[in-house]
Amino acid sequence: MQAARRNLLKTGLMCTGAAAAAGVSLPASAAVEPKSKIAREEWDVVVVGAGFAGLCAALEAKEKGAKVLLIEKMGRPDCTSAYSSGWIAATKTRYQDKDDDSKELYFKEMMEVSGGRSDPALIRAYAEIARESVDWLGDRSVYFHVGPSQLEGFPDEVVRMMLNPMAVEMVLFAARGLDRRRPEASRRLLELATIEEVRLARRLPPHFTPLPRSPRLQAIAMEFASFEKAEWTMEDWAAFAGMSVRTLSRQVQAETGLTFRNWRLQHVLLVSLGQLARETSVEEAALTTGYQNTSAFISAFRQVFGMTPGEYWHTLQGA
Repeated sequence: MQAARRNLLKTGLMCTGAAAAAGVSLPASAAVEPKSKIAREEWDVVVVGAGFAGLCAALEAKEKGAKVLLIEKMGRPDCTSAYSSGWIAATKTRYQDKDDDSKELYFKEMMEVSGGRSDPALIRAYAEIARESVDWLGDRSVYFHVGPSQLEGFPDEVVRMMLNPMAVEMVLFAARGLDRRRPEASRRLLELATIEEVRLARRLPPHFTPLPRSPRLQAIAMEFASFEKAEWTMEDWAAFAGMSVRTLSRQVQAETGLTFRNWRLQHVLLVSLGQLARETSVEEAALTTGYQNTSAFISAFRQVFGMTPGEYWHTLQGA
């Protein structure tokens, strides 16, 4: 990002909605004089949406020296990447050891996944930078190393854990090297407490909310969080995807290893985690995920996450 680009954004060539949401002054022709004095602040870059793309864009702009404002309507980082279990498609990164992989194979697979509907030029461009992008992200990831003497109870494979805010801050604090001004004994106690928090954290089920390869099934997954479709039957979803109920059932089973019911259940319960984190009532979370019976929602939640919605909320509070 060049300085000239930052100056261009600074002079107001950004989305009016983003500018208003950020409290940035609008152009004179559109500005409305406030009735009371409010704080005004100027930003070089405003990023709307704290998903993978938004977070990376904000971080890159910040590293280039820009003053950045990141806006997220959900109250915490959230994105459709959650539907793919957090995985990012790329090729030849330092995390992969496949010798038969290539940018060309990657391009063909991405075109196949999209049913040939993606813009080939965009897929080509992404294939060229996918490796660089993942490695860039890896350089900015948080690594929390646990010594061999403390590995008991930790998984020997990649898993996703449900960390409460306190545990997250403890991990970040430890990853930064703790406070070197503290006595050695104090730092050691913090290290052990952090390791124990991570060790005892609840783990999401393996392959939780898998994102299928089929574009039509992907379109369904992206709509599971829609309140208007919360009460849709399998027949409704099949009609939405333009296939028979039997075909839908077979494709979901083949691509996710789950029945349609369980596949949808995992997605709507994932949505409910965000709602509960924003202090939505259990009753409201149940309704927005399609449950008319709160008890049934609580039972399904416990079955998947090993705790009730109320217990989950208490873990977020560190209680």
